[in-house]
Amino acid sequence: MQIGHDARNDRSRSPEYAWPRDKAREARQKTFEYCQEKTRNHEEINLEALSGIINDRAPDEFRSFVRDNGYQLNDEFAPHPGTYKKLQRITGKASGNIRVGFDVDDLVQRRICLDGSNLIIQSASPALVEQIEQALADDDSE
Repeated sequence: MQIGHDARNDRSRSPEYAWPRDKAREARQKTFEYCQEKTRNHEEINLEALSGIINDRAPDEFRSFVRDNGYQLNDEFAPHPGTYKKLQRITGKASGNIRVGFDVDDLVQRRICLDGSNLIIQSASPALVEQIEQALADDDSE
């Protein structure tokens, strides 16, 4: 499934396949739901069906992209939850002991921004701000 995820990412970065933000979000959601359903039913993902889900107006487009660009992906393959969950959620380690996790939609809606290699949280909740300020105050008093 990682190869399928790589192909989807490569395709989405190609200017000839660029979509408006809403259409891309809808395709990500439908792809996630399809993969999740296949996992739940212990079924394999069908590349032809997946291609139609990604773009119902050009149902062979993704499958052709996979084939034309040399991705080694069978017509049917087992879903990999760790891979398709990346369609909805980003998690990882920043620096030191900092771990981050947020929905892809938070990036799309600009609640999380990337400035070079810096992540910026827009409009942090008052509770989070208070926790941070308290931790800094506690550290300053020592």
